[in-house]
Amino acid sequence: MRIVIVDNASSNDVAIRLLKKMIKSMNELLLNGFFFFHMRCCAHILNLVMTKRLIDLDSLISSIRNFVRFVISSPQRTAKFKEYIEFTGIASKKLLYLYVQTMWNSTYLMLEATVKFKPDFGKLENEDISYMQYFVEASPPTDNDWENGKCFV
Repeated sequence: MRIVIVDNASSNDVAIRLLKKMIKSMNELLLNGFFFFHMRCCAHILNLVMTKRLIDLDSLISSIRNFVRFVISSPQRTAKFKEYIEFTGIASKKLLYLYVQTMWNSTYLMLEATVKFKPDFGKLENEDISYMQYFVEASPPTDNDWENGKCFV
């Protein structure tokens, strides 16, 4: 049995039809390729669905994403943030994780790693001058943003 799994691009439909025609001409196609020849990739479909849903949720989590970007954009900020974590005694093997736009689960991984550090964010706001400068155009995460992040996780 031959199975071809591809994503949902229409160009793949054309390629599959041509491939099917070629294999059929060699009499190698089981049941004329009627069953199980062309299957859509479930992981790709799940990725499309989740990406669409995350676009709807983007305004709820964008400030947290911006915060993570702020901290990890500088080795000095990351080191200072680690000091805050040690001071507050939050035990976690994961530090901060920045999302990757092409991987829907990275938003989950980012929020899962980040929401437990909420107490340390206030320290940055109070002690790092560049923190408020960074958030001139967009506001830093609010308590409501953290609650949304926690609910998402």
